[in-house]
Amino acid sequence: MQIRSEVQGTPEWLETRLGMITGSGMSRLITSTGKRSTSAEGYINQLIAERITGQQTPAHVTAAM
Repeated sequence: MQIRSEVQGTPEWLETRLGMITGSGMSRLITSTGKRSTSAEGYINQLIAERITGQQTPAHVTAAM
């Protein structure tokens, strides 16, 4: 595991997360019972595409975020 020091929300932070499984993305891979999620394949393909293209998948951000 690597501990990074980028400030959350900065371009450097976003670049570090590009194509990486995040904590909030785990539910898209594994259910609470430990089984493969139905969205796992789509999430994996999204991460692969991010790594290949170097482009982050757009995410909806609210004012509270």
